[in-house]
Amino acid sequence: MARSAIWYGISTLALLALAACAAAPTATSPAPPPAALAVPINPDQDFLNRAATGTRNEIELGRLAQQSGSTAPVRALGAHIAAEHTRVHAGLMALARRLNQVPNASPLDLSQFTALSGPDFDRQFLADQVKNQREALGLFETEAEVGQDPRLRRCAREQVPLLRRDLQRSESLAARFGT
Repeated sequence: MARSAIWYGISTLALLALAACAAAPTATSPAPPPAALAVPINPDQDFLNRAATGTRNEIELGRLAQQSGSTAPVRALGAHIAAEHTRVHAGLMALARRLNQVPNASPLDLSQFTALSGPDFDRQFLADQVKNQREALGLFETEAEVGQDPRLRRCAREQVPLLRRDLQRSESLAARFGT
């Protein structure tokens, strides 16, 4: 009986200790930052996502410039951009299918453009084209140099001269319009 009383006492103390531990506030380690929780994206997949978004957006902007541009040079640039980027976008999508990858393109908000008309539209479109062409050139040059998949590197490398020409054309037209 003495033995069972000792075990009963030890068991009671152990349960009380466990209860105290459960009731006591615990120090928690800080939560990892959200970026650490995100699944890292393959750099080639990131390129495909950004390139698909950019080409699709340029198609839409080019078409809008064809309709809303107030001058022939802006409408012509819009037609040129829409046609070239339609071709590039189709090539990217075909390559993505061959690589068994699905680009995740983000939608474009055209509200800043649809609210404009005349020279204001032309200036905003040209300023946006210069910005977009610089970003696209940097994206494609980077992929051409450091992309993991040789097929994507080649695709990007083939588009760099076209993007340089489009950037020069956009900068020249923007300078002419005082943008």
